[in-house]
Amino acid sequence: MPNHVVGYACEPGAPGQLAMIQGYCSQLGLQLGDVFTDTADAAGLSWLQRPAGEQLATRLEPGSAVVVAGLKQIYTSMEALLTVLGDWRQLGVILYIVRVGDFSSGPEFSLAVEGEVSDLMVRALTILRAFDRSARSQAVREGMRRRKLEGRKYCRHPGYGFTWRGKKGRERREPHPSEQAVMAKIVEWWDAGYSWYQIAAHLLRHGVRTAQGREWSPSRVRRAYLAALQQRDASSAGNVS
Repeated sequence: MPNHVVGYACEPGAPGQLAMIQGYCSQLGLQLGDVFTDTADAAGLSWLQRPAGEQLATRLEPGSAVVVAGLKQIYTSMEALLTVLGDWRQLGVILYIVRVGDFSSGPEFSLAVEGEVSDLMVRALTILRAFDRSARSQAVREGMRRRKLEGRKYCRHPGYGFTWRGKKGRERREPHPSEQAVMAKIVEWWDAGYSWYQIAAHLLRHGVRTAQGREWSPSRVRRAYLAALQQRDASSAGNVS
């Protein structure tokens, strides 16, 4: 039996939540102690970053129990919930959820998150978080690929020798003649035996900058050289075909 039981509610509907918490504790024979209630304007914050949530966290000790009306009263993200469950598992704190689910989507049931249930829940949330990240990353990649095929802006840097032109949101990738001329000279100078540092120093002395307005560093000179070779090879392949 927990040595310290606290309840937590978050408006709107806090009175109904409190009644659910009290009824649940009575049913299980839990002696409800402190009850912490946050207002609706705190609902967007992670649970234990809310004013009442912070107070709750300071009152917990090993063997405590926290009772909430449902997950939607405390859930903001899988990341935040995982952090709470992981910390509380180490501390030996039990989370009682009075209502899991609702009648519109399926049967309701209560859940005590402790022991093996806690391990399973953390494992399931970790898998869901990884899946969610993967799905979002895939969506971003697909969006970038589609914009690239359409010739629209798909990333911040258009590549050496190019620039984005057009109205915001409708930019197109176009050649940047001045930078392409600098790239041609970089190839010429490197082939003549000059180092990346010497080429960068020469461009710096003459006030030459990239199409993005940045100074030519040795690493940028090297990347521009490689980009020039790739563009030359692609152009040669296109002419052959």
